[in-house]
Amino acid sequence: LKSSYKLQDLPRYLVLEVQQSLVAGGYLDKVDGIVGVNTIKAFAEFKKDSWLDQPDMLGATTATKLLELKNRRQGTSEAGQLPTI
Repeated sequence: LKSSYKLQDLPRYLVLEVQQSLVAGGYLDKVDGIVGVNTIKAFAEFKKDSWLDQPDMLGATTATKLLELKNRRQGTSEAGQLPTI
């Protein structure tokens, strides 16, 4: 990511990516592509647990941490990348 974005302003494909990582980490129950109350709460909890500021913003550091969480839960060591927007 080249900048930071409010979770609610992300395109649907990135919301799906974020949700997949949150599900993999046990923060969220399902992936639906909707930034609702559960996604917002799960995202904020993940950021708090990861010692990251701004509970409603997605930037490069948060994206990296989400990918690490997803890869760790899937048993892969690849860093992976979120698509650029």
